[in-house]
Amino acid sequence: MNTAHQTAEFPKSIILHSIPSKKKLLTSTVINKDLYQTYGLKHGFELLQLDRN
Repeated sequence: MNTAHQTAEFPKSIILHSIPSKKKLLTSTVINKDLYQTYGLKHGFELLQLDRN
């Protein structure tokens, strides 16, 4: 598995859910996995994927 420059593309509808403050951010852009891990996890965010059926 080569993860050096491998970009994991998430679906465009993503919620970053902050556990401590219960804040929800809805973004319409594709989040880079490394960006999420460095920013999201650092600030206590959990990645929740929207299910639209």
